[in-house]
Amino acid sequence: MRQEKVFVLRLWSDSESTEIWRASLEDIKSKELNYFASLEHFSSYLHTLAKVKLGSSKD
Repeated sequence: MRQEKVFVLRLWSDSESTEIWRASLEDIKSKELNYFASLEHFSSYLHTLAKVKLGSSKD
């Protein structure tokens, strides 16, 4: 059975340097909002979300 999540993704930089990016991810259905201090943290969260909440067994 197909599973899907719908999010609003926001990306921004707190300084003129574009080396450090922040992110927020809002689940449209539950309104859960998560903030990430770096794109690495964001990427790790998505990986975990896909494995745990969506039941993916692929790495």
